[in-house]
Amino acid sequence: MKHLSIVVVSLCLLLSIPVLADNNATNCLVVWGQGGIANYVGKTDGAKPSIGGGGGIGIGYEYRGRAFLLQTGLGGQVTSTGLKITDADYDVLGLYDSENWQIKDYQYQERNRRDACTQVALQVPLLVGAHFDYFYFLAGAKLNVYAYNQTKVKATYRTLGYYDEFIDPFEDMNNHKYFTSGDITTTVKNSLSINVAASVELGGEFVLKETRGSGNQYLRVAAFADFNLLNDAQKSAKAPISYPTTLAGINTLQDVRQVDYMHSSMATNPLHQLVAGIKVTFLISSGVKYNCVMCQGGYPSDRDRRRGSRLLLN
Repeated sequence: MKHLSIVVVSLCLLLSIPVLADNNATNCLVVWGQGGIANYVGKTDGAKPSIGGGGGIGIGYEYRGRAFLLQTGLGGQVTSTGLKITDADYDVLGLYDSENWQIKDYQYQERNRRDACTQVALQVPLLVGAHFDYFYFLAGAKLNVYAYNQTKVKATYRTLGYYDEFIDPFEDMNNHKYFTSGDITTTVKNSLSINVAASVELGGEFVLKETRGSGNQYLRVAAFADFNLLNDAQKSAKAPISYPTTLAGINTLQDVRQVDYMHSSMATNPLHQLVAGIKVTFLISSGVKYNCVMCQGGYPSDRDRRRGSRLLLN
């Protein structure tokens, strides 16, 4: 994946060469806002992706050639994606309960588990593309530097104890450290601090203001998609829990959270976040450059003037 990131950035730089060589280019201030759905892409063992959402804003710079575009800037993005975890049971053998009775099988039951990952990222895009009349596209890479990246785990737990001396298991007996919990919430800090997303946007570009003496103003409305190239799954998994030989005196709630943390690392296969939705961009150019064709009688129609001015003069 790291090599793929390098290839994407290299292609952006390579494709920008025709833009930088254009003598009829203009510079633009760019402001954007975007929002849409967010989801994980990838195979997960014992879990199912749960659709979330995300949005962001940013400000930047765009270099506009005859048809080519080069855009960069600085933005911020907040996303929330989730996993619905399959109900699971954990069995621990050889323990003694708080009354010093030997337990044949001490069991945790985890139910209704959902992991919700929230990421707040500073985003640096490097995009190249083209504009043709009322249509444009951009593609490239976005660097995400996470200021906040944590997973909130919410689930219900139940503990049971099976004994050789009894047919039915012990449950909901506080003196033996068995309980049924309400919703327990645990927050786990994710280890990933940086990611690179492949990005594409495709849509329409509309002229809001186009005059000879001042900068042009444009409005874009487009569909976009950002796909993280690096693995978004939890990376810093703890080693298997080393349980005490007796439950006497321990905090059972804390012990459940330890099991919960271990379980949060269950998705060993790569997961990649996909964010897709609608992006709105406002642009102000530094000015309008007129070609001599405008001084030689102009264009035969307003439609030809608009097409010509946007391709030759902007």
